[in-house]
Amino acid sequence: MISAVAARKAAQAAKQQQEQQTPLPTLNQPRPQSPKRKPSSQRTKPPSKKQKRDSRQPGKSLDTLRTLPDVSRGQEDVIIIDSDSDEPKQDDLLLSEGSDIEMQSAPAPRHRKRAWSPSTPFHDQSSDEDIAVDASSLIDLPGQTQRPETAYGAILSTFRPITGQNMFPLTSSDVMKLGLGHGDEMKGLLLSIPEGERLCLLGTCRLVVLKGSLLVNAVKLCPSSTRHNIFAPRSSPLPVIQSYGGTTPSVIGPACLPHSLELLFAKSSTLILLQELRTGVENLGLICRTFDDAYEPPSRADGSVSSPFPLNGLYLVCTVILLSVLLSNSSLQVSKQTRELTPFAIPQSWETSLHDLSLSSSSISDPAFFVKGPKKCGKSTFARTLLNTLLTRYQRIAFLDCDPGQSEFTPGGFVSLNVVSHPVFGPPYTHPTLPYRAHFIGATTPKTSPSAYLDGIKDLVEAWKVDIMHAPMIDVTDDERVAEVVPLVVNTMGWSKGLGVELMRKIEEMIEPEQVYAFQAEDGFSYSNPAESSPRYGTVKSSKMHILEAAPSSMLSTSYFPADHRVLSLLSYFHARFLSSRIPSNSEPEPKNSTTAHAWDTRVPLCAFAPYEVDIDTAFDQIILMGAGSEDVIPGELGRVLNGALIGFVRLDHQAPHQTDSEPRNIPYTQFQPAPSPSESSCIGLGLVRGVSFPSTIGNLNHSSQATLHVLTPVPPHLLAGARVLVKGEMELPVWGMLDFREFGSGGDTGGVAGVEKGRVPYLQWGRGSEGAIGAERRRVRRNLMRRSQV
Repeated sequence: MISAVAARKAAQAAKQQQEQQTPLPTLNQPRPQSPKRKPSSQRTKPPSKKQKRDSRQPGKSLDTLRTLPDVSRGQEDVIIIDSDSDEPKQDDLLLSEGSDIEMQSAPAPRHRKRAWSPSTPFHDQSSDEDIAVDASSLIDLPGQTQRPETAYGAILSTFRPITGQNMFPLTSSDVMKLGLGHGDEMKGLLLSIPEGERLCLLGTCRLVVLKGSLLVNAVKLCPSSTRHNIFAPRSSPLPVIQSYGGTTPSVIGPACLPHSLELLFAKSSTLILLQELRTGVENLGLICRTFDDAYEPPSRADGSVSSPFPLNGLYLVCTVILLSVLLSNSSLQVSKQTRELTPFAIPQSWETSLHDLSLSSSSISDPAFFVKGPKKCGKSTFARTLLNTLLTRYQRIAFLDCDPGQSEFTPGGFVSLNVVSHPVFGPPYTHPTLPYRAHFIGATTPKTSPSAYLDGIKDLVEAWKVDIMHAPMIDVTDDERVAEVVPLVVNTMGWSKGLGVELMRKIEEMIEPEQVYAFQAEDGFSYSNPAESSPRYGTVKSSKMHILEAAPSSMLSTSYFPADHRVLSLLSYFHARFLSSRIPSNSEPEPKNSTTAHAWDTRVPLCAFAPYEVDIDTAFDQIILMGAGSEDVIPGELGRVLNGALIGFVRLDHQAPHQTDSEPRNIPYTQFQPAPSPSESSCIGLGLVRGVSFPSTIGNLNHSSQATLHVLTPVPPHLLAGARVLVKGEMELPVWGMLDFREFGSGGDTGGVAGVEKGRVPYLQWGRGSEGAIGAERRRVRRNLMRRSQV
């Protein structure tokens, strides 16, 4: 073996020796043959350590000081690459790992420059042409005309915005002149994208397609007045936007543009409008520090991310560093603390299935699409892409979320039915929703209550078939998409073994889907034979099976775990703000779209929010505890159980009107009381009990003072009035939700509200514990005890 330093020194010595004896050959001349090996007895031994020390002493001859190795002796795996210049290069020698190089003295001219010195800085040739060619062999680059900085990664954005050529800032009056009907006076940015070019975005923005067509995350968007919210954090695959062209009629005319841009309308194939989108979701990283600066570019300065747009919070990702290049190229300086940027990409089997779906007929009697497979295979990503693809043909889509661990529109612990009319571009925590109908499971897995899990899904399927699937639309529009039928997309959990297989089979039998998208199992099980797949995965024989390959793994899976996403979804839900005027109601003749959050209040933590003060005996008719061990809770311990608990607000479909009276009532809690049947109830949302005030005589259940709760919830007040059942499950508030991320007494960016003192943060105890708190103090070890043998 030989080190890199010795290899470079050997290369320089060989070059100098050849230049003295023979002229340098050109590229057309044959490569000089290396001399034959001498017998082992004739080989010169390397100088000893004593000789090396003597050579540094003064008075020795200069020939001893100029001792250079001769690499042509003792090995055969040395290949000298000729050069057109007389100046020797450092990387002109390629060595195999198993070569043995012996050192030999060789005289060197005195006037020549020293070949190498440890004190001399290493010459970085990362931008040289020969290094670029070697790096391009590691990755598949489209051609050899790339810039030096793109030779080390994959090109994501071929569109280069230039102000006055393809990028035009618009004033608020120019945006109003477009006549999109939103009454938005925000400034905008007009982009003219040639057909076939693409751009990858990082951050947040609002996008409107004015002319042509776009492919956003493999979903085609046609010109319309719809404003699409784009959320692109580094914690999720970044959206890739590509100009698709097409002959779809535009929503504007040349007269809608400023007078100086009227000619642009005829020349451009695709015109889009970008606007700022600052909703507060980008500040959730201040609360959950795992996602800190997720909407900001990496700290490295390699030119991979730029900010050419005059919009706050929006960046252009030009290239992405490949993992193979990072492992094989040590000269590329990339910080290990940097989160890797991953673009959105789908496997070929996904693209084929979605393309076949767009070509199929829309006259389906019961259009249900079922997605299943093991965990960590990309089910949620495919289900979201399938939802966006179907929205190009249907005006509304029903989304049944059967995964209580990683829900798409709700926090964990729910099975929900949502009605969606606009595509969603972003991770689940960017679109928390008040669903059309939902049921609270109380846990992130149905392991402890499988019967309640199946009953809740059965009720949601019936609600889709009866109330939503063929519900007519009252608001008639000029939209050419299908409005008479509302298809159903089902996203399932990743529990594909043991009891999970049985649950999956029962769910598929309830839905009877027309299309089944099954991911390949980890053990290589094939879905091609229905006779084999039916008993194991519950595949309905009449369903059309689509076999999908798992999504390719990325660096994101090692940086952000599923538990981190569950925590962020829960915190995003409690900080979200909903428009109360668009709340769905089951009593309306037309199922309204599920209400999605429009903003996030991240100025203060949960411990600083003003809570609701709720009188228990007045506001609730029942208090129910779910989960393992809940049947052992006696009424006297109810206050401790509810303090700091996550609760679900359940509304009964046919409940008697509540009558208020002045007489004191008992607290509505009974041990072993089951939860209401899903067919007769629904959950409207979650709440957090931040404080409990119970009377001292609660054990007797008959008291004269009130029992109150301090509750935090994003659910609008008029919906809370109908939820008279409180249900507590197994879910707990994460630690990130208990902390105060502000500095005490700052009041700067926190809306003038000072932070909570460290020792007064709810649910947390700082310093030494009291009253026998387990793990609060250091363990005391007694060392004065003698063993039995020492007595």
